[in-house]
Amino acid sequence: MGMVMCQSNRMAIIQKNSMKFSSLFSVFACAIFLVSCVSTKSLKFDSVKKEANALFSQEKYNEALALYNTVDSLCYDSILLHNACLSALKTDQFPVVLKYLKAYKGAENDVVVKNELSALLDSMERFSRSVYCFEDEIPTLKRICGEDYTNEKFALYYSYINSSKVVDLYDKLVSKEVRSACFPTYFSNVKNNLEEKILVDKCKSALADNENQVVALKYLGVVQYNKSERDYKNAMDEYNKNKNQTTYAYLRRDLKVISKDYIKSRDYLNKVHALDPDDVQVIKILININNRLDQPAKAKALQKLLK
Repeated sequence: MGMVMCQSNRMAIIQKNSMKFSSLFSVFACAIFLVSCVSTKSLKFDSVKKEANALFSQEKYNEALALYNTVDSLCYDSILLHNACLSALKTDQFPVVLKYLKAYKGAENDVVVKNELSALLDSMERFSRSVYCFEDEIPTLKRICGEDYTNEKFALYYSYINSSKVVDLYDKLVSKEVRSACFPTYFSNVKNNLEEKILVDKCKSALADNENQVVALKYLGVVQYNKSERDYKNAMDEYNKNKNQTTYAYLRRDLKVISKDYIKSRDYLNKVHALDPDDVQVIKILININNRLDQPAKAKALQKLLK
């Protein structure tokens, strides 16, 4: 009985080991098959890449890109990504540009690709309908071209199309020249949402970037003029309520202070008039200021410009 059980156990162990071996053999066979398939696939794509690279070197970018697009992403290499990026850039195939840029981890060190991409961002108005593709991949653009450069190019583009999106970028801009170029669009989008004091500070900062920033000069001049007008009318109302030597003395005192404010306004608006002689609103305000300051000759000279 014991011998029968022993033999039965041996048979069970042999069968178990046989099944293990069979299973391992199957796994091994599958692995060999997969390696074989990958190897065959890799050889196939090596041939495609070689043909595509040849077309790229002949500047046949459309044809080269068509072949690059057939290569599995597992078979990408730096040469393919370099050539595919450039082919897509040179043929204005923007979604494809971004596909390869995202895959190209060394693109920020590829001077040629970086320069071509930067040149593209520098002329976004040329492909306005496709800018949304790049807006979806701003982190990739910042990785390659740098954060400041990318912010500047998008801010300039948003200013070009008069988009409120410039508001989110304006305070991030490093270049005072770019800030100055974007200020008119930026200011037109925030002037109805911010307090006057904040807007005045914004305009003064804009003048620090560019002393001839017309939008800032006009806003400061008009704000100062409106304040002067309110103060002038209040002073005259107070005097007219009770005219006597004492109230007249107070009026003269107040008018000296108000005159200085009118002069501040005139200084701003004279600069605007020199930069933009056709601004009728500014001419009319300057006429009134000069009359308030008892300078009728200057007021008459400006009045002639309205005829």
